[in-house]
Amino acid sequence: MTYFEEYYSKCKSGVILVGTELMQCLNNLKADLDGGLWLYDTRHAHFRIAFMQRLCRQSKSPYYGKPIELMLWQAALLEVIYSFKNKETGLRRFNKVILLVARKNGKTTIMEADAFTELMCGAGGEEIVCSSNDDRQASIAFNGINKMRELFDPKGRRTHKNQSFIINKNNGSVIYKLSDRTRNKEGGNIDYAILDESHEMRDER
Repeated sequence: MTYFEEYYSKCKSGVILVGTELMQCLNNLKADLDGGLWLYDTRHAHFRIAFMQRLCRQSKSPYYGKPIELMLWQAALLEVIYSFKNKETGLRRFNKVILLVARKNGKTTIMEADAFTELMCGAGGEEIVCSSNDDRQASIAFNGINKMRELFDPKGRRTHKNQSFIINKNNGSVIYKLSDRTRNKEGGNIDYAILDESHEMRDER
């Protein structure tokens, strides 16, 4: 049983209580999974999940330095994002995801871990962005990722951070911040982005 199937089963049976909108979303995904129109290949998703749980450390008190233990909904979310693929091309079905979670429920931690996993295990040469409405909010995820980096690579053999970005020395991928106050937003070639507090955005820039 996959993480998604386990989560769906527990939500459907009432073991896990969820709202109507989420249950409808889960029903839709289950129908797509059973319908056979999409390939559901979990290998890449499970690799990322294993990397997070084995090699990513939490960056905030009171769990600082402790391994990340993904909750079932987090593992199911990651699995769905990276497992649904086009049968003919093998390309991922989902490239944009909206995550609506109440405060202090692990939203930022899972985003930081996934972005750090992309930095270390992605295709290489990627631009990964931590973005929000102001620099302080964008810095929260960026600094969290950097703390994960320091715990993962304390001697800086694989990675390096300067005032502008974090870089993977082996594959050339970088992570940097972007906010509403950032000048010269043009010219980027963004491959992966975290957009925090999107409900406060004043425009689409």
